[in-house]
Parts: sequence; C-alpha cells; structure tokens
Amino acid sequence: MDALAEEVSRLNVEVSDEFEDGKFYGLAGDVQLAFKPEVLGPSHVFRLKFHVSVFCDRLFEDAVGQAGNVTATYFNGLWFYDGVSS
Repeated sequence: MDALAEEVSRLNVEVSDEFEDGKFYGLAGDVQLAFKPEVLGPSHVFRLKFHVSVFCDRLFEDAVGQAGNVTATYFNGLWFYDGVSS
C-alpha cells in the first residue's frame, strides 16, 4: 500500500534506481509516520509500498495480546514497537 503521508511524516526517503520500486523508506533514528486513512480503510495490518516491515494499529496489537500470543515473556516471533509519540 502507498499509505504513508510523506508530506507530513518525518523519515529518510531514499530514491534510487537500485531499489525495486525506485524508493525506500528509512525508518532509523528520529522518525514520525503519518498514514492516509482513506488508503488504509478498515485495515488493521498492512505493509508499505517502500518498506519491508509490517505495521498494525492498536486494535490489532491489543487483540494479539488478549489472545495470549504475546506476553511479557513469550513473543511467538512477534515484536511490537510503539510508533505513537507522546
């Protein structure tokens, strides 16, 4: 999905013919992402067109936790990073 609102996000956008789609989103460092709700629609889990990570909303993360798939000591291969800045 091309759901990232680049114009209001803060990230490193790398443009090069070396990337499969000509662009790559670098998410290291001081990054703040904003998404286009009209593109995401009702999706709770999604990937971006120019990055390999999988993103989810709080509803999905909470559901995974409530199902017991991720606890303080058991991750089942899943790692969540809070992307909401305070």
